[in-house]
Amino acid sequence: MKINIKSIIFIGFVFYGIVLSAQLEIYPVPLDAKAAPDYKVKINGRENFVYNSEPAAFTFFSFEGQIELEIETTFDVKWVDIRPKSDNIQFVYTAHKIKLSIDKPVQLSVELNGECTRPLYIFADPPENNKPDSSASNVIYFKGGKIYDIGTLRLKNNKTVYIEGGAIVRGVVIAEQVEKTAIKGRGIIDGNILGYNKEISNYVKKKM
Repeated sequence: MKINIKSIIFIGFVFYGIVLSAQLEIYPVPLDAKAAPDYKVKINGRENFVYNSEPAAFTFFSFEGQIELEIETTFDVKWVDIRPKSDNIQFVYTAHKIKLSIDKPVQLSVELNGECTRPLYIFADPPENNKPDSSASNVIYFKGGKIYDIGTLRLKNNKTVYIEGGAIVRGVVIAEQVEKTAIKGRGIIDGNILGYNKEISNYVKKKM
């Protein structure tokens, strides 16, 4: 039996090219971030952190190409809805796993067993370009993988707040009557401080 070495090499390169066709960025997770107790997510076999919040679990990442997602639940899955329906996301599922493939940026709500009280939100973003310079004097830069307790941050003119993917900023950012000011990035602003900060609560009431 003759073995065609060239064919094997060619097949190997083709397979290698398919693997590399997807560009995937998984963000660092702060040590004290709260993980969702009921969901786990893998992307192309790599675990991606699922954050916990009161209304929903959520996960986010950046990619380009085609990726495979695997969602694992701690409860039995009997019915699956992935919204918006217009995205026509194809999937298969078993008792505790849902598998789907995506090839473009999407924002999805995975709702199970006919309920929307505890969905999983998936924020699949395109690769990020033109990040600001962290050392620039007009940039307030929050690096990924950390939690920042800022209280109230009032922005002035010509300021850019950049929240890197994997950063959690706890507090409120106020930009009132300012020019050339922006808030950018893929990180999280946690506004739960609104519930107990008197100054911020009064500010919000005035604006309502």
